[in-house]
Amino acid sequence: MRNFGRAEVSESIEKRWDALLLALSVCIIAVLYAYNQQPYSFASWLHHSPQRIYRSHEEYLLINCLLLLMPLIVLLAAEGRLSPYGIGRGTRWGWKVAGGCYLLMLPLLWWAAGRSDFQQTYPLYRMARYMHTALFYHEITYTFYLWCWELFFRGVLTNICWRWLGWAGIVLQSLAFALLHVGKPVPEVAGSFAAGMVLGIVAVRARSFLPGFACHALVSATMDVFVLIRTSAL
Repeated sequence: MRNFGRAEVSESIEKRWDALLLALSVCIIAVLYAYNQQPYSFASWLHHSPQRIYRSHEEYLLINCLLLLMPLIVLLAAEGRLSPYGIGRGTRWGWKVAGGCYLLMLPLLWWAAGRSDFQQTYPLYRMARYMHTALFYHEITYTFYLWCWELFFRGVLTNICWRWLGWAGIVLQSLAFALLHVGKPVPEVAGSFAAGMVLGIVAVRARSFLPGFACHALVSATMDVFVLIRTSAL
């Protein structure tokens, strides 16, 4: 009976954590969507300053990373458990599937890199199109940015939604993921929903967001390189 009582208390605590982090996540998604859909700096956007200052690429990454890391910061500050939110090494199965997904994406990435809309979009950091050092800087910083994305979507949000709603939860986190891709080329917005579904399933079964992060980071870097190759800039 004592063990059963402890289990009930533990489950109750986990549900409270889930509710808190889910509410925080919804707020983060709303703020990021509003911020990312406009070109101004965070301060001038937030205060509706009459003298609007355009944001830099570095500010864009900083604001996104800080907000996406908020659930992890809250967990660490309150000494909450990390494993229920997909923060772990993952299983061999998960890494194999992530590697397979990346290989399957290569022909699609090559096709997309030949389209004008993708060529106008990537690499996101404009200087990376002209300097190898800038490209290296961009890939390093953007990889961390994607780590934050996967931690948030396939770590925190996917695991909460899976526990509460099952398969419907995977769909919901994929919709939120696709929402924050609005503004990118249309095939990427549509593909991001499918990618969110696949990576969400991998995260749940592998008990980690890391395999999905590795796949996402490799796909992003490969897209940049393919675009530069197809535009003869590399």
